[in-house]
Amino acid sequence: MTHSPSARDRWLAPQDWRRDADSPCLSLGEPGAFDDMHIFAPCVAREDDVYRLWYCGSQGQVDDRVFCLGLATSADGVHFAKHPAPVFGFGDDRHSVLTPALLRRPDGAALREEGRLRMWFAATVFPPGTEPHTLHETTSADGIT
Repeated sequence: MTHSPSARDRWLAPQDWRRDADSPCLSLGEPGAFDDMHIFAPCVAREDDVYRLWYCGSQGQVDDRVFCLGLATSADGVHFAKHPAPVFGFGDDRHSVLTPALLRRPDGAALREEGRLRMWFAATVFPPGTEPHTLHETTSADGIT
């Protein structure tokens, strides 16, 4: 049986990553911002020539961290502008939003259902690190609300 290449194959093949800028595309927020101490777990999607990068960010000391979901957008996929505030959080000053992931097509593009993006993420409480991680889902038409 012969195998014909699919859009999925490029995601599974080895990739040759190269630095294309001297500075990071996303940095910690200014002092006092929700993401002034930690950022991690980016999730990027391109739709209509706009890159949306969701990420987890927190402020304060490690023992006091509560991660919220931030958003930055870009026209070129290299230079991102942050949304002025987190786009999602539990609002209880306890539960952190971790590792966002979008529903995607086999070629990696975001897949909308009934016009809405679907995102899954883990959550837990830091510290003491003894809380179980739980899995959650959210949807959005614009990636913000």
